[in-house]
Amino acid sequence: MNTTYYFWLAGFVTLGGAAIAAHISKAPQRMQVTHAYLLFAFVFVVIFGYKSFELRKDSNLAVAQTENVTLKLKFTTSMIAVSHAFTPDSKKNSDLEKNVKKSLESSLSELEKIKQKSESKAHSSQDQDQELELDTKIIIVKAEQKLPVKDDIEAMSSKDPERAHLLKAVLQDKLVAKGDIASLQPQIETKIPNGWYSEVFDLEWTKALGDKKKHKQELESFYERHFFYAMRMMAFFAVLALATLVGLITVIAQLFMLGRNSSRENDDINDHVTWSWQAVAATLLTWLSITFLSSPILKGLSVSAVHGKASALALALSTMGIYLLQNLPALALVYFLAIKPGGIKLGSKEFQEAFCINWKTKKRGPFGLIFMGFLTWASCFPFVMLSAWAASGFGSQMSSNPIISEVVSSVKNIDLFAILAFTLTLGVMPALLEELLFRGFVYTSLRKYLGAFIGIILSAGLFSIVHMDQGSMLQLFSLGFVFAYAVEKNQSLIPSMVAHCLWNLTAFTMILLMYA
Repeated sequence: MNTTYYFWLAGFVTLGGAAIAAHISKAPQRMQVTHAYLLFAFVFVVIFGYKSFELRKDSNLAVAQTENVTLKLKFTTSMIAVSHAFTPDSKKNSDLEKNVKKSLESSLSELEKIKQKSESKAHSSQDQDQELELDTKIIIVKAEQKLPVKDDIEAMSSKDPERAHLLKAVLQDKLVAKGDIASLQPQIETKIPNGWYSEVFDLEWTKALGDKKKHKQELESFYERHFFYAMRMMAFFAVLALATLVGLITVIAQLFMLGRNSSRENDDINDHVTWSWQAVAATLLTWLSITFLSSPILKGLSVSAVHGKASALALALSTMGIYLLQNLPALALVYFLAIKPGGIKLGSKEFQEAFCINWKTKKRGPFGLIFMGFLTWASCFPFVMLSAWAASGFGSQMSSNPIISEVVSSVKNIDLFAILAFTLTLGVMPALLEELLFRGFVYTSLRKYLGAFIGIILSAGLFSIVHMDQGSMLQLFSLGFVFAYAVEKNQSLIPSMVAHCLWNLTAFTMILLMYA
C-alpha cells in the first residue's frame, strides 16, 4: 500500500463522514457536500477501476492456456480410449495415430510458448513452483512423444533434485530399482501435476517397475476411465445443444411478440421505487470504493487461502467468505441509503414489490415463474455464443477471473462436501445477492429514471464491468441483458434468480466433468 492509497482512503473517509454528518444534522449544505462526495467517489472508482483492469489483464492467461492444453490431451486420450473400446484387438488406426501425434506436438508447442512467456516475467516463490510444474508437464508430454528428455531433467536437477531424480528414473531410464521404490513413490503425489499428467505418469511408473501384469491392468483401467469420460462429455454437450435450441426458439418467439407487450413507463415497477437517483449513485459508488479500498486485504486473504496444496473444500469455503465480504456491503448500503430512508421495512410487501421479489404475478404463479427461469437460462446460450464469437473477433483472450483457474485446479481432487460448498458459493449465493443488487435495485432504479430499454442496457453494462473480467466482458453483458429482460418481461426477480443459478451451476458442472 503506497501513499496514493492512503490519500484516497483519507479523502473517502473525510468526505463520506462529512456527508453523513450533514444529513444527520440536516445542514443546509448537505446536498452540496453529498455531490462533492459523489464526485470524489466517481473519480476514485474510475482511476482504481482502470488500474484493477490493467492488473488483472492477462493475469490468468498462462494458467488458462495450460489448462486448455490439459483438456486437449484428455480429449486426445479419450479418442484413443473410444477406438480401443470398439476395436481392442485391431491394428492401429493410421488416421487416429496422425491426429494423436499432431495433438501431442501442438500441446508441447503451446506449453513451451507458455514457458517462454513466464520466463520473461518477475518471479516469486509461488511463480517458481508453477514453473517447476510446467517443466514437469513438458517433460511428460515429450516422453509420450518418445522425445529425449535428458537435457530437461538435468536443467531441473539444480532447482528440484528430488523431482528430477523421480522423472529420470521413470521417464529417462525407464527403470526403478527396488531400493528406490520406498523413497520415490511418495513423491508422485507431490511432484507430479494432477489430472492427465499423473495418470500417464502412473502408467510409466508401473512399466518402470517391470510389473507387466499390473501395467496391463492399469492400462485397461486408464482406457476405461477415458472412455467413460468421452461418453459423459458427449451426453453433457448434447444437453447443452438441446438447451441452446430451446433458447433460440424462445428468443425468436420473444422477438415476434416484442411489439405486442411493450412496457409502460408508469407501471408497478416504477410505482414502488421510492428512492432518488442520488441514493442509487451513492450506493454504487460507495460499494465500489469499499471494494477497491479493501482489495489489497482481500487479495492477501485469497492468496493465503489457496497457496500450496489447499483442499477443494478449503478453497470453496474461503471463496465463499471472500465473496460475502465483497458483496454484503453492497446490500447493507442499499438498506441504509435507499430502503430505510424511504420508510420501507425489510420483508414487507412494499420491500418485495420494490425489488420485484414476486412469487406470483398477474400472469404467472410460482411454478410458472420458475419455468420462465429455465427458459431464461436456455436463452442465455445463443446470446453468450454470439457474444463469444464477437469477442474473438476483437482479439479477446480467455477469462481473467482468478476464481475459474482456482476452481479448475481444485476439482482434480474434489469430494462431495467440496461439490456442495462450491454449489452454494458459485450457484446459489450469486443468484440471490447479485440479482437483488443488479436487477432488484440497479435495474429497477434505472428503469424508473431512464426507461426500460436504457435501464436494461446500463444495468447489463454495469454487471459486466463490476466483474472485472476483460476476457468475458461481452459474455457477461449478454447475461446481464437477458437477466434484466427477464425481470422486465415477468415483473419478478424469480426467473432471473433461477436462470443465474442454473447458468453458474452449468459452468461449474462443465468444469467438474472436464477436469475432475
